[in-house]
Amino acid sequence: MADRYSYSKLNQFERCPRQYKFNYIDKVPVEKEVTIELFIGSLMHRVLEKLYSARMLDKVLTKDEFLGLYDAEWDTAPIEQLKVTGDIMHADDFVKHGRTALGVYYDTYQPFEDGKTIAVEQRVDFTIDEGRGFKMTGIIDRIARQKDGSIDIIDYKYQRGIPRKDDLKRNPQMALYQTGLYQLAAQQNWLGFENVQIRMIYLRQGEEFSARLEPDVLDELREQTVQRILEIKRAVRDNDFPTKVSNICQWCKFVEICPAKRHELMVQDELTADEEALRAQDLTERYLDLAAQEKTAKVAKESLKDEITELARKLEVNAFTGKRGSLSITDKEAPKFPTKTEDLDATLAITAAVKETDFDLFEMYANLNLNDLYKAYNKEQLPESLREKLAQYIISKRSVILRTKYKKPGDDEK
Repeated sequence: MADRYSYSKLNQFERCPRQYKFNYIDKVPVEKEVTIELFIGSLMHRVLEKLYSARMLDKVLTKDEFLGLYDAEWDTAPIEQLKVTGDIMHADDFVKHGRTALGVYYDTYQPFEDGKTIAVEQRVDFTIDEGRGFKMTGIIDRIARQKDGSIDIIDYKYQRGIPRKDDLKRNPQMALYQTGLYQLAAQQNWLGFENVQIRMIYLRQGEEFSARLEPDVLDELREQTVQRILEIKRAVRDNDFPTKVSNICQWCKFVEICPAKRHELMVQDELTADEEALRAQDLTERYLDLAAQEKTAKVAKESLKDEITELARKLEVNAFTGKRGSLSITDKEAPKFPTKTEDLDATLAITAAVKETDFDLFEMYANLNLNDLYKAYNKEQLPESLREKLAQYIISKRSVILRTKYKKPGDDEK
């Protein structure tokens, strides 16, 4: 049976491959800890599902009935078991805020005629890459049809941040990425879903954002998803799941077995830490001291390099002589393909050109090492039709290399 992926699985691998391995491959048994924010988010989804399920049967719940559903959920909730992060908000504060947020939602959208709701909490399975058989799954919060026949894919969120304007237009990262996948799913699962708008409703802030993802953006999103799945498959094949240390590590349920965090836990109390753990701590301090000195020297060295390069150009020489030795200076411009940081649009176009010309070739450059690709271009190892497409993206970049040569003892006497 083919592997099936979800946004949450891909997102967890992106956050930390080692956490993904613990969770989905090793299936390490850990005590499940739920934050109050996550619990409230799920609870709100259930209440909204009931609201729109009733609306589909032509019943509009009163505000008291609607908020009563929320209150009833809390009557049986294990509130004392929910983790509250931070030291300002308490559990009761979150409960009260969630109720207020739903009240604002009710006042904003009642009588809930922003499109005819045709599905709530709809599970969708779809193929993201037919050739490889990559499957995706997910749950769409609500689907609504507008009077003009267009379709709204609605996603409810209860989180702290909201997307920026540019993210909504182009960037399929962040919140737009998940909802964009649901647009692909809807268009694949139902007829007549060509004209689709995605709507993200942020319950915590009382804000709504909408966007229509054009075909080129959806293609980009699909390709990005395929690449993420390929990364997971390569990690499984090579058993390579590095840790990614970040601020969210403090909420990771695998922190006690994480190789990036175990030693930190060992030495938190020096009275209970064993000898080897304390020795590792001492070695780390010594190495950090040397690394700091090295970093300072590197900055000074780069500044000197710039000064030397500028003077060599002025004097029109490619070598300098000092009392202890000499410097050879290689200062040249070389053609290459731009990196993502230099020109994102160009690298995406290069990727598309390689894939369109030869799928096997695209597989070879799945990670698109642009240096290797340019070498193949320069040696005329690529199809001529592809070389013609790629020629327009070649840029020239100046590189400077300094090589040192020290005098041997006694050279001055000779």
